[in-house]
Amino acid sequence: MVIARELPREEIKIICRESPIEIEQFVHGALCVSVSGQCLMSSVIGGRSGNRGECAQPCRLPYGGKYPLSLKDLSLAEHIPEVIRSGVASLKIEGRMKAPEYVYGVTSVYRRLIDGDRAANGDEVRELADLFSRGGSFTDGYYTGKIGHSMLGVRGEGDKERSRDSDSFGGLKRKIDIDMTATLRAGCPAALTVTGADGRSVTVTGAECQAARTAPIDRETVIRSLSKLGNTPYRLREGRVELDEGIMLPVSALNALRREGIEAFARYPERNITPLPKEIAFAETDSEKRSEKVAVFRSPDGIPKNALGFFDKIFLPLAAYDGSADGVIMPPVIFPGEWAAVETALERAKTLGAQAVMIENPSQLERVKKYGFELYGGTRLNVTSSDSAAFWLSAGLSAVALSHEVKLPQARDIPGRTLLPVYGRSTVMLTEKCVLKELGGCKSGVCRSYGELCDRRNAKFPVMPLPPCPKDPGEANHRSEIFNSLPTYMADREEELRRHRIAGRLFIFTVEKKEEAADIIEMYEKGSPAPFPVRRI
Repeated sequence: MVIARELPREEIKIICRESPIEIEQFVHGALCVSVSGQCLMSSVIGGRSGNRGECAQPCRLPYGGKYPLSLKDLSLAEHIPEVIRSGVASLKIEGRMKAPEYVYGVTSVYRRLIDGDRAANGDEVRELADLFSRGGSFTDGYYTGKIGHSMLGVRGEGDKERSRDSDSFGGLKRKIDIDMTATLRAGCPAALTVTGADGRSVTVTGAECQAARTAPIDRETVIRSLSKLGNTPYRLREGRVELDEGIMLPVSALNALRREGIEAFARYPERNITPLPKEIAFAETDSEKRSEKVAVFRSPDGIPKNALGFFDKIFLPLAAYDGSADGVIMPPVIFPGEWAAVETALERAKTLGAQAVMIENPSQLERVKKYGFELYGGTRLNVTSSDSAAFWLSAGLSAVALSHEVKLPQARDIPGRTLLPVYGRSTVMLTEKCVLKELGGCKSGVCRSYGELCDRRNAKFPVMPLPPCPKDPGEANHRSEIFNSLPTYMADREEELRRHRIAGRLFIFTVEKKEEAADIIEMYEKGSPAPFPVRRI
């Protein structure tokens, strides 16, 4: 399992100690400013989903003429001995779409450090920075817990020039031994079997072998072709040829067969994938959709009177619960060391009359179940398919919210008790680093209650402190929540919602004042069009 990038070293040690499976830690490369798996900004702004590997990196863009979201690349080269002793099983280096020089250079440095069980020296840190950096340096802020302005960085012309001046890649120095067997039979497709030292084997076929009219192909020609492995990571240890006499196969066809064999071998899994056990295999649920209106407010003071008769259930953040709502919504980010305080708050909420809990992370399911609450799933579970909805409903949730990325036709085809977000500003980013501090600072160590990021098109994205994990009231919460510049609004699309069989609706109130929330509810009761710019599903 690859652990989240924003974890500090103390939490990593806890996870490594208690996890039943091996842990992989990200140690070098580009950092997302958002909490892992919780960024919808690219999807919302340009329709390119970061959850599907299509991120357009809006965090690298300027906002208000500054770069408050662009982090330097991570490097833990100076912490390798400590990383190894924390219990991680493997180290992850980001090399997506990077040049061969980068991949080879960075991997070489870390290989030396691991083999020598030592931290990088100054020359090695500069070597890594020359290969790729933002502002000529790196950050270890998440790992060390020193989260602040120094983590920010932009890739300038000087960085690019240093990367261009790096030594060109001269090819792999260490190769992997493989055996190849070519089978060339008259009237049959040429076949090539590639076998690794670990016993893995693949076979591919190519052009048909024909009777030779002039010079037949010989064993030496076949072996010579098989040996041409160039810049691949492989070296021919033993080549075998099963050859009928008097046949012909063009050398170009033989070379194509070799290339296809190498590509197939490289794709072959190193170990078998164990199928899901039957008891947790995904299966669609037969539960029928149920009409239900659910709302989430940020504080008791923001709940208007007309909300009580309009919504079937109202949720408040766990830290803000005072007994005035039906249930609590869990913090989306809970580090291992924060769970004790969270469980104390859950017990308090139950005492105050909370009946339901909306979970926002898979780890919360079993921990919350023991309190006997009715369970709901929030949008941060990223449910976008029938299988994922069925999994959560079969796990004991009464209803599960669909992702903000789901469109109406998709929502229509997802069975079971689901909630579609029909009003509110979606959270496009959660950050462990305080974004509000970059927009004007924190007063007396406490984040301001509100700020805005303004992009190049003058779209304004509200920023607020993330409702905290309940802990020491005197401890500041510097996690930030960034919301979409436009709220989703579907009050005047009720017929369309019914046509798409949308029964469950989720309303999310964030920056709205109490009077504004009351107006929104009234507009939904009347089916009125919005008097302000909105986002449609």
